[in-house]
Amino acid sequence: MDAIYKACGAVAAPPFPVVHDRLTSFQPSGAGVLLCTAGTATAIQGLRVALIAALKSAGVRCKPSSTPHLTIFYEGQQAIAESMLDAPLTWHAVDFCLLVSHQGLGHHEVVRSSELQT
Repeated sequence: MDAIYKACGAVAAPPFPVVHDRLTSFQPSGAGVLLCTAGTATAIQGLRVALIAALKSAGVRCKPSSTPHLTIFYEGQQAIAESMLDAPLTWHAVDFCLLVSHQGLGHHEVVRSSELQT
């Protein structure tokens, strides 16, 4: 765990707006998710690249999800076709958490939290 704390502490990224504008589901899990705009995806990808490089240099393996999203429920019975939200869900990201996701269980363990900074 010390390697993870040190690696995360070395990553500097500025705060950024997070905007989710679409609803869909991931199959086969049936998870209902909100998808983000291209601008938000780019900001998240930049943070991921920096985090993955820092973790790899510390000897830590990681497998980030491939699509930035916000899971809002599990166990949907039917696939949800991608659709636009009436109004986007927006906030400003000022920190990040590394999680261990127990896929399909809706349970996540926080490994480390760090503030975004310039």
